[in-house]
Amino acid sequence: MPCRRTRLARSQSCPAAAEGATILGFDIRLDNSWYILVAVIIYSFTTSVFPGHAPGHSDVIYFIMAVAGAFLFFVSLLAHELAHAIVARRRGIEVAGITLFVFGGIAHLKRSPATAGEEFWIAIVGPLMSFAVAGALWLAAMGGDSIGLNNAITTVPYYLALLNLLLAVFNLLPGFPLDGGRVFRAIVWKISGNERLSLRVASMIGQILGYGMIAMGLWDAANGNVMGGLYFALIGFFLRNAAVSAGRSAKAPAADNENTI
Repeated sequence: MPCRRTRLARSQSCPAAAEGATILGFDIRLDNSWYILVAVIIYSFTTSVFPGHAPGHSDVIYFIMAVAGAFLFFVSLLAHELAHAIVARRRGIEVAGITLFVFGGIAHLKRSPATAGEEFWIAIVGPLMSFAVAGALWLAAMGGDSIGLNNAITTVPYYLALLNLLLAVFNLLPGFPLDGGRVFRAIVWKISGNERLSLRVASMIGQILGYGMIAMGLWDAANGNVMGGLYFALIGFFLRNAAVSAGRSAKAPAADNENTI
């Protein structure tokens, strides 16, 4: 789940993390909360998701499928954030690194986009990468089916293709700090010529989206999907807080500082 401090949103908090590998010149860090997400994904994939989509296999096979699925999920999120980071670097913005955490990923930019065009292209490339990853996984799964591979193998890329498609669509929702909210903000910024106004509008929509996700998540939890519902509500709470922080900073004096997307 992306977030970014802008020069008008310097109070937004982002997770600290331990140093990891370096890929394409970007330092990759894993926040401690990332391991919680991985554990939940593996448990969910092993006990319900893959048994439901590919019945008839042993628990060991489902566990292996779950680990493979978690790895592909990691690669998918990393590809999404690398896309942001690469475009930012090509636009002359230094990138301090990438952090993966329980709600997704963050690319730490050393400065905020200076124009609406920079904001637009840095934001839009993340969902575009997720669409590309979804297509690649779908083609791989179809290729596996065409040569008769066992469904224990093909189910994993099929399901991860669906997750990447959902990730791309979700990130395109027009609420700050999602990528779609940043794209929407860039459009308002370009039309109005007012950076502060664009941030206030995107922040307001982000708050509405966050409250809606909290309500939907709690309703889902109350109707039996406790883990999934609470996680969805927590994402909504995170988005709401980030949007509120951005809205407040839009009323404060501008100050350039580190950004995250």
